[in-house]
Amino acid sequence: MPITFTLEIDAYNERLTSKENWHYVWKFEDDKWNQYQELLKVKLQEWRDATPDFYPCDPNMLETAVQQWTNCIIETGYLIFGKKKTFKDAKPWWSNQLNEMRKLSQKLRNQFRKRRTQESYETWKEKDKEWRRMLKSAKHESLVKFYDSINKGNNKLLFSSYRNYSVNKIVSIPTLQSTNVNGDVISAQTTKEKVDMLVSHFAKPPFSPDQSSISKQVEIENYLETIANGTKQIELIENLEDINQDITTQEIMEAIKELHLFKAQGPDDIHNQMIKHGGMAMVESLQLLFNWSYRIGYFPVKWKQFFIAPIPKPDKDQNHRPISLISCVAKVMERIITKRIMYYLHQNNLISKYQCGFQNNHSTYDLLLYMTEQIYQAIHQNSVIYAAFLDISSAYDSVWRDGLRYKLRTQFHLNGRMY
Repeated sequence: MPITFTLEIDAYNERLTSKENWHYVWKFEDDKWNQYQELLKVKLQEWRDATPDFYPCDPNMLETAVQQWTNCIIETGYLIFGKKKTFKDAKPWWSNQLNEMRKLSQKLRNQFRKRRTQESYETWKEKDKEWRRMLKSAKHESLVKFYDSINKGNNKLLFSSYRNYSVNKIVSIPTLQSTNVNGDVISAQTTKEKVDMLVSHFAKPPFSPDQSSISKQVEIENYLETIANGTKQIELIENLEDINQDITTQEIMEAIKELHLFKAQGPDDIHNQMIKHGGMAMVESLQLLFNWSYRIGYFPVKWKQFFIAPIPKPDKDQNHRPISLISCVAKVMERIITKRIMYYLHQNNLISKYQCGFQNNHSTYDLLLYMTEQIYQAIHQNSVIYAAFLDISSAYDSVWRDGLRYKLRTQFHLNGRMY
């Protein structure tokens, strides 16, 4: 009698079968930015001629204008630069030409294994030598560029190149587990199941920290609803002093200047380099869109869409830190609004002098210096000093948004277009 047995094999292999490991990136070239700027100027002028000269209080019209503006940028990028297909795990010297040559060498090798003739063997070996020479040459050129980046003193490019040479960029997320409303444990193994579980987790809105005070929570929600449906529309027109004034070209140029060249773009596919090299045509078009959004109190949906990359925390497979890749255009407007808010807070002394986080020209060293001085002073006076250090779990994720908006309105008196 034959002996039979059953093997349970998990044939699912994300690393080998997942098409998400391939992606398309812009082929930026330094000598083509002038062509990009000239063509973009023409396309944005055509877009400007088709856009209303005033600011209609219709969010749908703003959404349409933003989409058409985005199309102008993307079309110009395709015409001037185009895109290339790359593998996320590819080394910096790898190229499509090397990939095709390797495929051809492997194909000839398989043919030799089938036929086992002298001719097929020589053909395979000749092509294999050619492929290895190309690989060696590509590695050499890549290393030369790497050394040049060191000599130029570009630290960001240096560390970026170092990571490409030494780090495997693909991180496989292990099987995730969660509990449903009934308390049952749910496991996520495939990519789609993991994405759905992470999205449902990150999408949970934070609630009021004091669930026992339902009446206060309802009061705050009713207050915010009254503001949104009533006085908000009046404030958009009347409160036009200081931080509620229209956004200027100078503010936009300063915000664009602070953009980092090596940051990834969001879902709209507009890279920071495309914004920085857009010239005055880019600045003027952004001023139109920003002021339109600012005047009617509406932020376009396209600028609020983002990619979320879950980064596993060290030694915590079931705990992930979400990294959001938002639109680069949204970042420009956010920088402008952030600077205005900080200016308002400092002018009205609404922020503590001991606040160093998220402050320009402040860092942890300031607090360490202050703390050291207090300790020395206590020793000199033969007294005692007490310190409390708090580490709040999921501090940002647990902020009650309605409560924050309520405090901005009532305690910080932030209103008008800024609110």
